Amino acid sequence: MRVELAGIDGAGKSTVAGAVASRLGFEIRRVTAYGPAFEHGVAQLRRALGERGVEAARAIAIGRALLETAAAPMGPNVVFDRYVESARMYWTVQSIAPLPNDVLRLLPANDAVVLLDVDVATGLARRRGTSFDDVDAESAYLDRCVTYLRGAARRNGWIVIDARAPLEDVAEEVVTAVRART
Repeated sequence: MRVELAGIDGAGKSTVAGAVASRLGFEIRRVTAYGPAFEHGVAQLRRALGERGVEAARAIAIGRALLETAAAPMGPNVVFDRYVESARMYWTVQSIAPLPNDVLRLLPANDAVVLLDVDVATGLARRRGTSFDDVDAESAYLDRCVTYLRGAARRNGWIVIDARAPLEDVAEEVVTAVRART
């Protein structure tokens, strides 16, 4: 079974993914698009191409990370801390599409997508880092992400968990929902 955890930054994806993997004996996969080398080059890229150039580079890095994740060997049961639906969210919110849908359909499909649903204030309070220097820009970006994710969840029948609760409780809800799908 392949399960993707989706949600805005600060929703608890990494924490919940670790707990779910541990409780269900799943392998955990974290789609990591930006390493230290990428982040080091962002300032140069911003100076040369502006914010839109940085967004395009991030979108391409996400696409590369998805393809690398799909190509890597993995066990039969995996919980993804972000995967295809999280990439679609970023690309839609930023109006950039580096990988067409016909390529995305070739990637190993999720059996379930779980939206860890939180409001922007909760996400901002829990975040480890920020995407923007300006808190208003950060809030506006996260608001667009929340809107996209909630709409995608309704359209696609995702499991939606209110992730404002303590993350241990959220993890237990996810485990219960995943078990119901197997």
